[in-house]
Amino acid sequence: MLFSERALVILGSIILDIKKVKDQRTRKLLLMVFTSMLPNVSKMIPGNEDSVNGKSGWVISKIWSPKIHTEKNIFNSFKERFKKILNGKKEIDGVLDASMARIYAKTAENLYFIETESVDYIFTDPPYGDTIAYLGLSMFWNSWLQSKVNYNKEIIYDPYRNKKYDDYQKRMERVFTELYRVLKNKKKLSFTFHNRNLKIWKIVIDAVLDTGFHLDEVVYQQQAVSSGTQGLNRKNTLRGDFIYTFIKNTQKKPVKTKKSADGTELIKKHVRKWIKKHDNILTSDKLYEKLIPLLVENNAYTDSDGNIVNIEKELEKYFSYVEEKKNNKIIYGWKE
Repeated sequence: MLFSERALVILGSIILDIKKVKDQRTRKLLLMVFTSMLPNVSKMIPGNEDSVNGKSGWVISKIWSPKIHTEKNIFNSFKERFKKILNGKKEIDGVLDASMARIYAKTAENLYFIETESVDYIFTDPPYGDTIAYLGLSMFWNSWLQSKVNYNKEIIYDPYRNKKYDDYQKRMERVFTELYRVLKNKKKLSFTFHNRNLKIWKIVIDAVLDTGFHLDEVVYQQQAVSSGTQGLNRKNTLRGDFIYTFIKNTQKKPVKTKKSADGTELIKKHVRKWIKKHDNILTSDKLYEKLIPLLVENNAYTDSDGNIVNIEKELEKYFSYVEEKKNNKIIYGWKE
């Protein structure tokens, strides 16, 4: 159970009162306040016995209930969320209105409702392979809203749900084909992506290039705040996302896939060089920031035998992950 019995009683009472509100816009806004506070008042917030407090929000990207959790005051949480949403509405008042945006809850595999070559710019955030089951995790809110959701429609690599690599690949190809269609010629598409599985990276990049897009630039954007997962798993978690920007140019021929480079050799050669440049210890974040674009841009997803490279295993062959104190600060990173 993800909520205490006391929380279920109070939350059930609140949502029943919200559903009685006759004005639809007000009712939907109150439901937004309600659902936005749910993670904070669930059992998913780990507790600290020493400080007698807990964190806020969804700590890790899974549905879980820690042995020691924090039970927060629901009424205070509702008031705080209400204030934040109210401040947000005040901030955009007079700047944005409903006529300036359209929101569709549709699959990106078929954008029939958008005209061909009618879009000036696309920014998208594709599903991160097997990293986070966004649609699956949405049941946490959908169960309260009693929304009917077809979870089988989720684009994800998840062998436990019989969603294999080929399904992920075919559906990503359909998505980027549609994005290519609706984008105007010589306009750009950007996507943010974060995954250490090179097979997933290959599927995504191949889907974009095979559609006809041309790579324009790659930028690494570091997060302002670290997630709970990043704090728990320093060794192989990135603290940011890669933003890849592509351009549609129908006058250029589609890019032919580069000849595959040996990913294992690139890892060994370049990581050794980067460690030396960073005072003989390289944090995982800095390492992946450099390594992923290198492997992707050199089509170096496999080793000399054609097997998909496992980055962590290759790193552990030649380097050690250590804890080191420098300038009175603890650093976790890779050393030779």
